[in-house]
Amino acid sequence: MFRLNKHICSIFMAIFMLFVISADITIAGKTSKEKYLKAAYINNLLRFTQWPDGYLNGDVNLCITGANPFGRAMQAIVERNKANGDIKLIENIRPGAVGQCDVIYISMFEQNDVPQLLIEAKAKKCLTISDEPNFIASGGMVEFSEIRGKLSYIVNVKKLSEAGLSVNPLLLENAGKVIR
Repeated sequence: MFRLNKHICSIFMAIFMLFVISADITIAGKTSKEKYLKAAYINNLLRFTQWPDGYLNGDVNLCITGANPFGRAMQAIVERNKANGDIKLIENIRPGAVGQCDVIYISMFEQNDVPQLLIEAKAKKCLTISDEPNFIASGGMVEFSEIRGKLSYIVNVKKLSEAGLSVNPLLLENAGKVIR
């Protein structure tokens, strides 16, 4: 469904689009464009993350803690991916419900729940993403962050590997920082 070898052309297009979008966005702007860029990053992480064989059976459950901070941007991503395999968007995830998630976006407004959410995500081998500062230091896998004045992302390859996950090397090349 989300295999790398089936999407090589998509990788280059996605990376090109990220460069085009991110070239126009600075953290100081904090406009709705930032929501779309984060949603695009999440889309690429979904599409170019390799899960262990047999792990994904059907839909990819993308969970978001609290209210969906992306609004229509994330809904557009979900709709666009129907051709590649369904993404099921599950909002307002709380501790105790992470078992249904394949990917979890932990909102910076859910800081108090981060330790418990990460424990549950680790047990499930769930891809973890957040915009909370120091999310990587807390044990997260991908953190959105301002790097050199632009929205970027930090990837913790060690945590991905511990969960049996890997991402396409081109995504790592475009990361603002990679922790190995």
